[in-house]
Amino acid sequence: MEEHNIKTLIHLGDVVDRRKFINFKILNDLRTNFIERLWKMGVDTHIIIGNHDTFHKNTNELNSLQEIFTTHDGKVEPWMYASPKEVDFDGLGILMMPWICEENYGECLKAIKNTQCQILMGHLEVKGFEQHIG
Repeated sequence: MEEHNIKTLIHLGDVVDRRKFINFKILNDLRTNFIERLWKMGVDTHIIIGNHDTFHKNTNELNSLQEIFTTHDGKVEPWMYASPKEVDFDGLGILMMPWICEENYGECLKAIKNTQCQILMGHLEVKGFEQHIG
């Protein structure tokens, strides 16, 4: 990232692998080798909540990233999207779409239908085809 002077990072979800737990070693690595490194480099970081980042399958409300990175005064850094949001990147509008679940399904469809953004970035499920042989 430093070599190519990258100043903005958009992570499309599943920062963690397990929905139900995270061990202290992984938590430490996530903080020191990922988030703190990006902060020190001054990278504008945006993370979309994925299905492995959430505790429940039917809601994005309780998720590992907001639990880990919300400060005592309620500030969340880096930018995280647990619900759809239009974001402006130097005049380029991007609709950020988190994991679509039972709770946010209507909100997500409404955001897709009503957006003026030309680009959608999301953590989306693909249904209806065989992903692996067998």
